[in-house]
Amino acid sequence: MSGHGGYRSGAGRPKGKVSAVKQMLSAKLADHVDMAIDVLVKAAEGGDTACARDILDRVYGKPRISIEHSDPVQRPTRIVLVDGEANRLRNGSNDNV
Repeated sequence: MSGHGGYRSGAGRPKGKVSAVKQMLSAKLADHVDMAIDVLVKAAEGGDTACARDILDRVYGKPRISIEHSDPVQRPTRIVLVDGEANRLRNGSNDNV
């Protein structure tokens, strides 16, 4: 075997290692973080929903799932969870029951 591909102990970037470019950018931008947050908040307060979503995504995390519904009759969607289903979803389990 040539030793290329597959799992190799110690291969790849160590976990938590930050690239030199990211370190340099972080250092240069550190003084501007408060200003950037102020701009986002003012835009969100002015009705910019994209800025509001960006703030919420970074504070609370992005939503885990998105459901599109297309019903030609436009009636409300009813979601019924069976026993244990709510806990399974809440805990993030992907096991098919």
